[in-house]
Amino acid sequence: MSTVQEQAPKRISQYQLRREQIQKQYDDLVSDAVNSKQWRMLSGLILLLTISHVTFLFNPIVGLYVTVLSFVLLANLALFSEAYRRVTIAITILPVATIVTAALPQSNRYALIAINYLAILLLSLGFWFMLRKNGFYRQTRMTSSHAVPLKYIILLGILLGVFGFAVLLSQPLGITSLNPVIVILGCIGFAFTEEFLFRGLIQRQVTQISSANTAIIITTLLFTLFAASQSNPLNILVAGVSSLVLSVIYSLKSNIFTTFAINAMMKLTFVSLIALFAARS
Repeated sequence: MSTVQEQAPKRISQYQLRREQIQKQYDDLVSDAVNSKQWRMLSGLILLLTISHVTFLFNPIVGLYVTVLSFVLLANLALFSEAYRRVTIAITILPVATIVTAALPQSNRYALIAINYLAILLLSLGFWFMLRKNGFYRQTRMTSSHAVPLKYIILLGILLGVFGFAVLLSQPLGITSLNPVIVILGCIGFAFTEEFLFRGLIQRQVTQISSANTAIIITTLLFTLFAASQSNPLNILVAGVSSLVLSVIYSLKSNIFTTFAINAMMKLTFVSLIALFAARS
């Protein structure tokens, strides 16, 4: 009798251990299934935007219809999928800005870019305000105190700017014909718009439903797609490298002002080198 009583706690302990192991295996399977679903969903969003963007580059009329279709699909996903609602709305800003830009008259290529960025900024601010009203950014801030030292911000910005200059030097850019003040303001404004949308909204929202690494990959792909240009295909390389660096920094520091400063410094370095090269040639 005493032997049975002594063995009973051991059996209970073994049973509990086995139960915990089974529960862990089940949780791992569920986690893998969820992660797989997230990847399929996010990959589908990337593919949808890629198709609409590439079509718009090569055939603007057909591309506009495809962009509208992608907007409708994204809007439906935002309505019926609560888990992906914030991510989908943030990503939907891109096709909506494209539609708005195509609907307005533009005098030249630079006016088109400026209008596109302005539309993105206004839509991003509207979405951010909506999140604040719902209490999301009261609980989680877009910035933190973990900023990168200024000297490293300047260094990273210069390095990325030099890299972009080296890659795109052979491409006809034509920015030297613009007013220098407009170019400087454009660099700052474009950098802020890019960081506010891609790092402050999209990357942050993807992180809420997936891992930090997934958010970095998705943000980099979207930013690269956004920067892709039919006239400057090398933009893909420059945008991909710069976005990867900025996304990693934002993932580590959670400070949008740091990535904004690096992005702005990169653009200012790039246009300064272009102007210097044009003046000497």
